[in-house]
This record gives sequence, C-alpha cells and structure tokens, in this order.
Amino acid sequence: MKHVLYAQFPSRDDASAALRDLATEGVSRGRCRIVVGERPPRPSELDVALSDARRAVAFGAIMGTVVGAAFGVVLAGPLQVTPMGTVATSFLTALAGCGVGSLGGVLSGSMSADRTLDPLGFAMEPGAVMASVEVEALTVEERVERVFLAHGANQVRRSFV
Repeated sequence: MKHVLYAQFPSRDDASAALRDLATEGVSRGRCRIVVGERPPRPSELDVALSDARRAVAFGAIMGTVVGAAFGVVLAGPLQVTPMGTVATSFLTALAGCGVGSLGGVLSGSMSADRTLDPLGFAMEPGAVMASVEVEALTVEERVERVFLAHGANQVRRSFV
C-alpha cells in the first residue's frame, strides 16, 4: 500500500532543503509536491486525494443500502406496490440506494478536508509551505519522516490507494 506523507514547513526554503535531502535518500522528485500557502484552501480547491471523499463514499453506500432495503421491504410487503417478491424488491432497492448513497457521499466528502490533515491545522499561515511525498515502502517512509523532522516540519501520515 502506498502512503502519502504531508508536512507543513515554516518557509519555502525549509521545504526546498527537505526535498533536496530526500533526493539523496533515493526519493524521486516526481513523487514530491510543494504548495505555498497564502491562505487556507477553500473546500472547492482541495484535490480529491486531500478530501474526505473515500470515507464519505463508504458511509453513503452503507446508509443507502440499508435505507434502500428497508424501502424495498415496505414496498413489497405492506404496500404491495410491486409484482416481485419481497426479497427481489429489497435487493433492487438496496442496489439503487447503494448507488445513490455513494454518489451523495462522493459529492459531500470531496468538499471537506481529510480528517488526517487536521493535525497540520490545514489553515496555513501566510508564507507557510505544504509538501507531500508519495512512498511505497516502509523503509522509505521512515527516511522521509526523519528528513521532515530534521527540517522542523509538522507532519501526518495518510494511507493512499
């Protein structure tokens, strides 16, 4: 599983120095990003990878499935609106509910920051710099953390698919 490590540096010079040191640790420059903060990012400006969409999709799918199945039981049982049986109606409405819930989840989740970024404050002060590094191996992740700490950064680790 890949991980993305985020770090907030007090200045661009600190972030640049950290990324130069990462190159000596064997981390490819193509896996690094720097964002200079002039103000906190608006929810609409968040990259989907920085949003809470994954958690919200899962929650929406589960809730949609449950509500859809319950709706199907009511439609086929007491209301007798469908010619199909209770199981078939519940299955189809649960499937529809899962789809609608997933869509609602991705729309709502993509408009809020991932909760694992909260320790960084995600409200960058003017001049602060956010850097991210994508790593695949635990040993590389430890080296990145060591370099980030050596350059005075706050950091958070986040799973990434």
